[in-house]
Parts: sequence; structure tokens; C-alpha cells
Amino acid sequence: MFNHHALCRPAAANSNDDVGVVKALNQGELCLYSQHLIRLRRQCRRSRFGNEVSDHFLRGYVDRVDLSNTAVLGYFSEEQMCAAIELRSLRSVWCEAAEVAVTVEAEWRSQGIGSALMLRALALSQRLGIERIFLICDRLNRPMQRIAEKMHACMHFEDSDCLGQIAVASLTHVKASRDATPLSLAIREVASLPRSITCALGSLSHTTPGIRGFRRRYGPA
Repeated sequence: MFNHHALCRPAAANSNDDVGVVKALNQGELCLYSQHLIRLRRQCRRSRFGNEVSDHFLRGYVDRVDLSNTAVLGYFSEEQMCAAIELRSLRSVWCEAAEVAVTVEAEWRSQGIGSALMLRALALSQRLGIERIFLICDRLNRPMQRIAEKMHACMHFEDSDCLGQIAVASLTHVKASRDATPLSLAIREVASLPRSITCALGSLSHTTPGIRGFRRRYGPA
């Protein structure tokens, strides 16, 4: 069980050898998401939001997170959240479509954390009745594209962006759980994704609401 008050205090750096857990944030823990985003380096911020963004912008962004149509899953090493995935409905309530974005702090990359978070977001999507997940990243952001490929996303490129769509219903092997899950277990689940999974038919619609707005809806900071 996490101490919510302790979690909202800045935590000391932890060894990357530690195996953390993935858990959903409640309203009282969203401050951890803000702290995590503020620790991101300049290029990661730009990749996530599509613009140069300030600390002030990031605090305001998290303040506007509405947990009635958004879920934030964090990867924790001890009491510090080092990575996160944000799952947001394309409507004001949960519906059949959502968009997703992953952020991993520099020193925690290349360890399978992003893939583990994506897998947990897919499990949550199944419980919420979400059928399609959309994502957008820079066309040069190969780490994010590799995560999408593991989930058998349909992807295509437009200008400087890579747009993807994941069919949640086809991922019948994903086990849903409300509990915090050891990262090592989530990584094993990612590694076991069957090659028979197929992505949704058809391409992303240019008029799909919110697909580009997730990164850019608030404009430059």
C-alpha cells in the first residue's frame, strides 16, 4: 500500500536495478504525474506535447486532468514515479475510443517500461469497453513506434507525425487486474504477445476527434 502523502514529496533517486510496480493514480496522486512530467528533458516534452512547454504549462495540464474520462498509470520505483501512460477518452465520458501517450524519464528507458505500461493500459481499456486506441508521435520517435508495433498497431505517417491505431478487442490474451503489478510480470506478458494478433481494418480517419489534439490541444506554453 502506498502512502499518498509521502508519495507527493520529492523522492530521492533510486537504483535502476530495482523492480518497480505499475499502478493507477487516484486524484490525490496526480501531483506525482506533474512531478514526473516536469522531470522530463526538453526533447521528451516536445515529443509528448508537440511544442516547447514550460513547468507552469505542465502543472496546469495535470490540474485539468479529469479522472472521469482519463486514467494515468504510473511506473514506480520505491516511491518515485519514473514513467507514466495517460489513457484519455475521445469524449467527456468513457466511450469506445481513446488516445494514449507514454512518457519515460531518460535514465529509465530501454528497460521495457513503456511496453509494460502500454500492456496495462490495454487491459484497463478492455474493462472500460474501449475498442480502439489511437496514438501519435514524431516520425523519428522509434522507441514509441516499437512499443506500438509490439501491440500490433496499424501505423502510417503524415508529414512529421506517425499515427497509430490499436484494436483492443483483438488482444484477448490481456489479463485485467485492479492491483499494482510487478513490472517483471508485465514485461513477460508483453514478450508473450501472439503473432496472430491482427490490427484493425482500415486507416485512421483524418476527422477522428482528438487524435492530434492529445499532444497539441493546448498550444505552446
